[in-house]
Amino acid sequence: MIKLGLIWAMGKWGRNYISTINDLENIKIESVLCKSEESEARFYDLLEKNEIKFKLPPRTFIDVTKFFNSEIEGVIVASPLSTHNFYCSQAIRLNKHILCEKPFVSLAREADYLYKWLNETNLNCLINHIDLFRTYYRLLKDSISQPTFIEYEIAGNIQREDCSFLLDYGVHPLVVCLDLIGKLPQTLLAIQDKNYYKLKVDFGDCKARIILIDSPNKKRNLDVWEQNSHYYYNMINDDLFINKEDDWNKIRVENNVLPLNNTVNEFTNSIDSKNKVFNCKLGLQTVYLIEKAQESIKENGKIVEIDKDLYS
Repeated sequence: MIKLGLIWAMGKWGRNYISTINDLENIKIESVLCKSEESEARFYDLLEKNEIKFKLPPRTFIDVTKFFNSEIEGVIVASPLSTHNFYCSQAIRLNKHILCEKPFVSLAREADYLYKWLNETNLNCLINHIDLFRTYYRLLKDSISQPTFIEYEIAGNIQREDCSFLLDYGVHPLVVCLDLIGKLPQTLLAIQDKNYYKLKVDFGDCKARIILIDSPNKKRNLDVWEQNSHYYYNMINDDLFINKEDDWNKIRVENNVLPLNNTVNEFTNSIDSKNKVFNCKLGLQTVYLIEKAQESIKENGKIVEIDKDLYS
């Protein structure tokens, strides 16, 4: 049984992890970190009302050190963005594996030490960039050899107090581009017009166009072209299509596992097998590209150069 600690159980993603782990075997949430006595009391009130349910009731802690020293092998950081640095640092110091919600950090340069520190350990550090754990996305990635053009359009209007819209939504398409192409781009251009962002990202042998729309009408569409094929993935409906020679066909899989199940399973399997999983480089690179996009926007859409060797 893999025992995990959960930081910030009562937020949206904390609850998502609870319900996901409840459905998985050989995993349990052993400990929960509450930020205060009032937060702990509210947690138990929600438990009593069955608004939060666990397979087995966890222990609760207010003291951070006692939480990390409890009988856990890894931690899930589902707390506000401003706390990620601190909790990840504590996890490394006390030798706990890390599963962290995206964005990994708010400023890439402030987390340089985390990346270097983690590289010197055998700890797993998995950032939950949820698109990368979608079954159909993984099938799409396995089917593509050399993308030539990528377009990702995303719309939504979930407002976070701890994170800008550009950072919250922009990391999704950027991490997909980095994952598909396998390197940082050469240049980036970004413009903003009210509730609309447009990014043009040049990887040299592949170009990407990213559209972000602050809108109540949800959208999450990924188009990928390579020499003889065009893939279209509607992530909201979880529909993947391929076009070859003007003939569209829908691609289906027999076992479409929910993305958060894939995330948690990959994290816990790596703990159990001692096969290291480590994607915090992608997490830092996406935050760095958001910072470059903000720089471009401030300069009225100026093309900015990218340090392609960063976190290599």
